[in-house]
Amino acid sequence: MKIALFAPSTSTHTQKWALGLKQKGLEVCVITFSNHYSKTHAERVETYALPQYLPGKLSYLTTVFALRSLLSQIKPDIVHAHYASSYGFVAGLARIHPLFLSVWGSDIFQFPKNTLNTRILSYSLTSADVLCSTSRAMLEETKKYIDKSIELVPFGVDTNHFVYDPSQKSSGEFHIGIAKGLKDIYGYPKLIEAFSKLVKEEDCAHLVIIGDGPEKERYQQMVKERQLEEKVTFVGFVPQEELPQLLSQLDLFILPSESESFGVSALEAEACGVPVIVNNVGGLPEVVKHGETGMIIPNNDPEEIYKAMKTLLNDDFNRHQMEVNAVQFVKENYQWDDCVQKMIDLYQANLNKTN
Repeated sequence: MKIALFAPSTSTHTQKWALGLKQKGLEVCVITFSNHYSKTHAERVETYALPQYLPGKLSYLTTVFALRSLLSQIKPDIVHAHYASSYGFVAGLARIHPLFLSVWGSDIFQFPKNTLNTRILSYSLTSADVLCSTSRAMLEETKKYIDKSIELVPFGVDTNHFVYDPSQKSSGEFHIGIAKGLKDIYGYPKLIEAFSKLVKEEDCAHLVIIGDGPEKERYQQMVKERQLEEKVTFVGFVPQEELPQLLSQLDLFILPSESESFGVSALEAEACGVPVIVNNVGGLPEVVKHGETGMIIPNNDPEEIYKAMKTLLNDDFNRHQMEVNAVQFVKENYQWDDCVQKMIDLYQANLNKTN
């Protein structure tokens, strides 16, 4: 079976799907817009970059013809587009079949903010033969725009890579971590405010911020203004290969996001035996069992974040039980190998139906 993933090559999600499918024995290539081309990722998966002759979304019009020409040469059995408002839209205009389309999050929760965007989204969804979502919350949101069956295929975790290693945890300090891009949508300002209150009462607390982004300097300034430089560490970008070791050193992981379509970073932390606190938005409540693998707070108000962090910091017995529960929860529900196999089964079922 030959699969063409039509998606941003720069995305680690795209590469994870491509490599996962290859490891299962499928022939896989990635087709991407030229401004989304990753030379590093292309060294691992065959990648084609489509030219963009016009600025912005106008380039979609010319990309359609380039895509059709390329597909006539490589002849995949299935084209799987990722992201409905761009790649899915171009694939729809190209009239590709069979076409799988995976929604990613902002294309469903944020893109349809006006009539034109809503029509683009509806067209993309209607053009696909099979629709996929990684979370129930995103699946239900997608149903607002189309009356069609949608497959739930989670974005799992490689539990051979993200492993529980209690020996990594240090004594003395209590490490609270977050691993997301440095943007306000992930709740950083409110987290810093909540942490500044916590550390006044719990001197052992230390905040570890993993990731990079456009608001880094502003967040560093917020930390400086609150005299927290010795209590907050900005790690910067960490490759997936190194992330498990860093997560294993945490005592608590937190995601006070304003919006989150799924929550794979929470699952990665849980797989490493780290209890997780999440805001009650999007797909986050699906990846945490409240009171068993972590806590789900009703909103990301700084007071709610503070109370949740303080509760788990001071409850060693339940927190340690959550570590064990979290690992088991991921293994039972979000094994990456199982998720890849489910997608392959959908590919095969579609081919069997059309042949």
